[in-house]
Amino acid sequence: MAERGFITLAFDPSYTGESSGEPRNVASPDINTEDFSASVDFLGSLPNVDRERIGVIGICGYSGMALTAATSDPRIKAVATASMYDMSR
Repeated sequence: MAERGFITLAFDPSYTGESSGEPRNVASPDINTEDFSASVDFLGSLPNVDRERIGVIGICGYSGMALTAATSDPRIKAVATASMYDMSR
């Protein structure tokens, strides 16, 4: 996306990868949906971001969290996913 001119932000959801906290390696629909909204908070604070054109991409298990975030956070204007199923349901 960055190569195509989009401002991008990649993040490790809470308790995974480089994110801290315990317990490790937990996928929580509630917590991880909030992670997407927190990312929108950050992006929206940048002066060069069009707040009316923020989207999210969810891959694999986090696709469901991206969908849930997009339905609950009106600041998210677009969503793309790549997954076999919605594990957040």
